[in-house]
Amino acid sequence: MKYLSKLAILDVSGITGTCEMPLISNKTFQYLRFLIKLDISFCRVKHIHVGSFSFLNKLQELIISENRRLSFKVLKNVTYDLQFTSIKIFRFEKIHCKFGMGTQIRIHDIKYLRNTTIQEIHVGGNRIERFENGLYQYFPDTLRFISGPYNAFTFGRYLIETCNFAERISELDKICESFTGLIAVTTCCIVIFLFVLCFGLAYRYRWKCRYLYYMIKSRFHGYRALRSDHYRYDAFISYADEDRSFVVSKFIPELEEQSGLRLCLHNRDFLPGYDIAENILTAVQQSKKTIAILSGNYVTSYWCMYELNMARMEGIYSREGEDVLFLVIYDHMRYEDIPLTLMDLMEKKSYIEFPNDEYGDVVFWNKVRETIGHH
Repeated sequence: MKYLSKLAILDVSGITGTCEMPLISNKTFQYLRFLIKLDISFCRVKHIHVGSFSFLNKLQELIISENRRLSFKVLKNVTYDLQFTSIKIFRFEKIHCKFGMGTQIRIHDIKYLRNTTIQEIHVGGNRIERFENGLYQYFPDTLRFISGPYNAFTFGRYLIETCNFAERISELDKICESFTGLIAVTTCCIVIFLFVLCFGLAYRYRWKCRYLYYMIKSRFHGYRALRSDHYRYDAFISYADEDRSFVVSKFIPELEEQSGLRLCLHNRDFLPGYDIAENILTAVQQSKKTIAILSGNYVTSYWCMYELNMARMEGIYSREGEDVLFLVIYDHMRYEDIPLTLMDLMEKKSYIEFPNDEYGDVVFWNKVRETIGHH
C-alpha cells in the first residue's frame, strides 16, 4: 500500500464482497499515515496487535465491527493506539459474540480513551450485560454519544443511547430554562383562551342557563308544569313601567272587562317576597301566552328583556316549540337600541303594531283575542 500513501479513506469491509484479514499488525497500514477513515468490518479479523493504528495520527473514524472472531480482549490494544490518533468515532459492533453470563466491558479495555477526543462509541450487538463500575470516569469530556442496542443488559450501570451525564444534565437544565418563559407565556395564553371561551359560551347561552336555573329551583319548591288547558292566566303582559298607563287604559278594559280574559301584570299579580326573576318565570309558565308591549322604554329595560327571553326559553324547552310570544309594537324604537335577540325574533315571527285609528283598534283587539285563543 506504499503507493497509496496520500489515501484519506480506506474501506476494505467485506459487507459487499469478501475480505480476509485475520491479523492486523503495525505493518498492515504502515504507509497510510494520512488516513482519516478506516473501515475493516466483515474482514474475518482474529487479532489486532498493539501499534497497528498508533502512527495514524490523522485517523478520525475507525470501524472494526462484524469481525465475530475477535473479542473484547483486543480492545485494550486498539484503545491504546487510539490515544495517539485524532479519533472521533469508534465502532466495534458484534465483535464479542460469545455466549455466557456476565459479559461486560472492563476498565482496562477502554481506559486509554480518556486521552483521546472521541465523540461517538458504537458497541451494539456484543451481548453485553453490564459496564464495570467506575468505567464512566475514563470517558473523555468530548464524548457525546454511546450506542449500545441489541445487547443483553440485565444489571449494573448501563448506557444505551446516552452520553456524558454531568454535561448532558447541565445542557438539559439550560434548555429547560430557555423554555421557561415560553411555557409561562403559552400557559397564560391557554388560560386566557379558556376563560374567553367559557365566558363566550356563558354569554351565548345566558338566557337558557338562567331559565334552567329557575326551572330547577321552582321544581325543588314543588312547582308542577300546567297542562295546556289549565293555565292560570290567559296572557302575561310584559311591558315597561313607563308604558303602564297604556296597559291599564287599553289592555285591562278590552281584554279583562270586555272579553273576560285573565291577565297577569307584574305590578298587580307578582307575589311579594319572591325574587323578581322567579316571579317572572312563574308568570310566564302559568300563562298561555306572553304579550310583549315593545317600545323604546321596553328595549332599554333589563327586566323587560328578561321577561322576553324567559318566554322565548319557555316556548323552546318546556312547550316543545309552541309559539308562546306575541309581539306588539306600541311605540317607536331606535334601530340601534334593538337587541340582536329581539331583532332576530322580529325577523322570524309575525308582530302587530298598535294603531291610532278607530277602525284599526277593532282589528287590533280582534287579532289579540284570536292569538290568545279567545273566541
